[in-house]
Amino acid sequence: MAYDNNKEKLFALKLIKVARTGKLITYGELCDAVGLHGYCQALRYYLARIGRKCEECDLPLLPSIVVRKGDAQPGDGIYVEFGAIKVNEEQAKVFACEDWSCLEAAY
Repeated sequence: MAYDNNKEKLFALKLIKVARTGKLITYGELCDAVGLHGYCQALRYYLARIGRKCEECDLPLLPSIVVRKGDAQPGDGIYVEFGAIKVNEEQAKVFACEDWSCLEAAY
């Protein structure tokens, strides 16, 4: 897979925008929003990188709001990458966060 910093930036900025609405987004919706229609294979990689940047900025895990369409739960990748997080609590922190400037500045 060829890494594309521009795609990571698009994913991150879209997630910040969605977080500010207090809503979840599906994997497919996120891919569609950046012009990669349907589920995109590299999404897990980009979400992991975004999550690591959230950790560096001491922010809640933005990727926690990306969920499967069928059950509105994140995929297993979030636990593989970030351990035994409590997803509902992490999502609440994401929605309560008002300042994403550190993450925005990373892009």
